[in-house]
Amino acid sequence: CPLPPHFPATSTSTALSPTTDLKRLYTVDFSTRHGLVAGGGHGGYVNVWSLEEPTPADQQVSEDGKDAKNEWCWRASTKWLSSALFLPVDDCRRRLMTTANDGIVRMWDLDKIVSSGGPKELFKAPNIHKSGIFCMDVFPAPSSPNSFDVCTGSKDKQVVVTNVSTDCKVSVKWRGDYHEKGLKCVAFAGRNRTLVGSAADDGGVAVADYRAPGSSPPSTLLEDAHSKPHSISFGDGALPDHVFMTAGSCSDVIKLWDLRSTSAPVCTLRGHTFEAGGGKRNIHHPHFYTPFESSSTYVISGGDKVRGLTLFSICDPESSNVKGGEIRASNRGEFGDDAGACAVEKDSRGYGFRVACSAGEGVHLLSPRFDMNKNSNN
Repeated sequence: CPLPPHFPATSTSTALSPTTDLKRLYTVDFSTRHGLVAGGGHGGYVNVWSLEEPTPADQQVSEDGKDAKNEWCWRASTKWLSSALFLPVDDCRRRLMTTANDGIVRMWDLDKIVSSGGPKELFKAPNIHKSGIFCMDVFPAPSSPNSFDVCTGSKDKQVVVTNVSTDCKVSVKWRGDYHEKGLKCVAFAGRNRTLVGSAADDGGVAVADYRAPGSSPPSTLLEDAHSKPHSISFGDGALPDHVFMTAGSCSDVIKLWDLRSTSAPVCTLRGHTFEAGGGKRNIHHPHFYTPFESSSTYVISGGDKVRGLTLFSICDPESSNVKGGEIRASNRGEFGDDAGACAVEKDSRGYGFRVACSAGEGVHLLSPRFDMNKNSNN
């Protein structure tokens, strides 16, 4: 049977280098369907790399008469970019959503470029929030195959769910007004559920049903789960729906929870950072990672002073349930620099392939390797 996967060192990984304008990356995302990686951050710049050779279908012509490209870099905002996420739509269109500290949500058409050299801006929505947007998540709308929901969190302390149709019609569905300080992370629970999670500087981690009135208290509220919590994500792949994960910017521990009972975490993970307390340099949102066709799930995370990407084995191999107690790091991919934002290339069921993470001024693209134990006949 396979041992836990490990990630190759920098010398055997693929390094994606942004233009000189993008000094630091705060967000990374995959488009599995189109073989694209996006990264954005400093100065409002975003870079999109193609991992595949161009095909005739890619060579479309923009309204300006220019050929569509397979690598892009442009300034999406005059303020720093907080999120750059590909749309979860199952068609041939290559579109990207961005949010920034200017408080504006934008959508871009990567198949059309304009005279400035960047992709065409399909819309911008400046009235969703009253202040800078720090986080975003996107998910297919549960009730409509031709639209998707966008969840955003802002310095204005609100969690907002907006519906966007494929023909660019934008409408706010819900506003959650239960945090006392600015938001650092939002996440849909996924799998056609109408739950959204959020983490804020007030120390609270909340899970709310956005069918309920936005003024209602959230269905789940973890107070002081971390000092300055900055991450929340929900299980996918082989994990059950009720498992979710939190992390904090001034904490050296990642916590896994059961949504059905949140009086205490199911387990804690240590080893992704060597510094507790202040001095954080990276925004390192951990991710669940279930290798393709596997029943075992892992957690991957960037961190500070570890010079790489950390992996935790969180499942009992006999039952596939999440282990209890404290779990130490089981593997680390060394880069020579601290790993920050990361993303997992996943299929429609949530099973993972490659991993992309920011390190220094670039993005490292890694494919996990599986070794066989001594009792294997393979």
